Amino acid sequence: MIKAPRPANEAGRLRVLQALDLFNSVDGTVFQREVDILRRVFGVPTALMALADETHQRFIAVHGLPMREIARDLAICSHALLPPFAPLVIADTQCDGRTQHSFLVTEHGIRFYAGAPLVLDGEFAVGTLCIMDTQPRGLDADAITLLHDFALRLSATLQTMMDARRLVAEKKPLVAMGQELQAILQTAAIGIVRIDAGGIIEVANPCAERLFGYTQPELVGQNVAMLMPEPWRSAHDGYLMQYLATRDPKVIGVGRSVLGLHKTGSTFPFNLAVSEIIVDGVSKFVGFILDLTIQKQAEAALAQERALLRSVIDSSVSPIAAVNREGVLLLTNQAFATGLGVAVADLAGKKSNDYLPAAVADLNQAANERVLATGESHTFRTPIVLQGQARAFETTKSPLRDATGHIIG
Repeated sequence: MIKAPRPANEAGRLRVLQALDLFNSVDGTVFQREVDILRRVFGVPTALMALADETHQRFIAVHGLPMREIARDLAICSHALLPPFAPLVIADTQCDGRTQHSFLVTEHGIRFYAGAPLVLDGEFAVGTLCIMDTQPRGLDADAITLLHDFALRLSATLQTMMDARRLVAEKKPLVAMGQELQAILQTAAIGIVRIDAGGIIEVANPCAERLFGYTQPELVGQNVAMLMPEPWRSAHDGYLMQYLATRDPKVIGVGRSVLGLHKTGSTFPFNLAVSEIIVDGVSKFVGFILDLTIQKQAEAALAQERALLRSVIDSSVSPIAAVNREGVLLLTNQAFATGLGVAVADLAGKKSNDYLPAAVADLNQAANERVLATGESHTFRTPIVLQGQARAFETTKSPLRDATGHIIG
C-alpha cells in the first residue's frame, strides 16, 4: 500500500482539529444518522465519518466495519485529505497501488471506495465522509456531486460548532464578539438562538428564522418558550431557574432531540445543544438547532418498510421462521405460531428444542448446520406430532444473509 503524504499544512490542521474537540464533546447520534442515510442513499454496505489526528483515523460514526479507529498510514481516507479537496473515487481498490495491499481490501473485502474531505476554515481537511462496497463500481458525476454535498453540509455543521467553541473559549465581551458572531450567525447552516438568563431571545440567525417561520423582529424580546410545544414550553423557564440555582443541567450542556413549534402551529424534530457563555459575569445561553426532519422521514420510511415486510410475512399461510447461527428464533409468522399452538410473542428467543420434540429438534438443527456449512438451500420432510395430531411437513431451509452477504442464520 502506498502511504499518503502528510498535508503541507499538517501542523495547522492538527490545531484546528484540537479546537474542534469533537472526540470528547459531542454525542455522535446525529452524525450516525447522517452516515446511515448516506449508506442507504448510495446503496452500499459501509459508510463512515472519520477525523484524522496525528496517528490515527478515528470514526465519529460508522456502519459496516467492526472497528472504531485505524492507523492513519493504513487508512484509505488519508489520500482524500490532500488538496484540491475533491472527492476521491477508487472504482476497484485491487487495481490501485494506493489501496491494493490495504488490510481493508485484503481482510475486509473492500473493493470500492469514495470519500470527500471535511474541510474547515477553507484550508484544513480534518477528516472524511466516505462510502465503501465489497464490489467494484463507479460513480457518475451527479453521484460524486451528491457525495460532495453531503460532506459540505457536515463541514458547515462542524465549522459552526468549532466557531462557537472558539467564541466561548475566548470569553470576549459581547461587544467585541459582535462582528464575528454576526458573521457566523448569518452564514451558519444550523439554527442558532441566543437567550438571556430569563429565557428572552436576544439573537436568532437566518437559519433559525427559516426553521421556525418568524422574522428577527418577531423573535427578539420574546421568551424562547414560544418556539416549543408542550411539555417543553411549560417546563423551559423552570429548567433555566433550576440550572442557575443549582448548576445541575437538564438541557444545558446536554444535546438531545426535541420538537420545535413553527409559526403555523406545526411541529418539527430537531437536535438541540445548549451552551452557557459568561459575558461580563452574566450568564447567557446559545442554542444550536439541527433540523432532523429529513432524518426522521428516512427513519419513518424504514419503519414502514419493516411493517410492510411484517405484514407480508404474517399474511402467508405457510409457516415462516428465521433463526441466527445459534438457532435462536429471530422472527416467526402467525402461521408458524398457530401450528405450534402458541402466540408469536411466546417464541421470541427460543431454540427448536424449546418447542419441538427432541428427535425433530435434532433433525432441524442438523438441517441448519448443513445450510450454514454449504450456503445452499435444503429441503426435507419431517413427520411430527403437533397438538395431538400426526402431521408431516416439507421444510425448506435457506441461508439468511446480512447487507454484506455474510450468512447470519
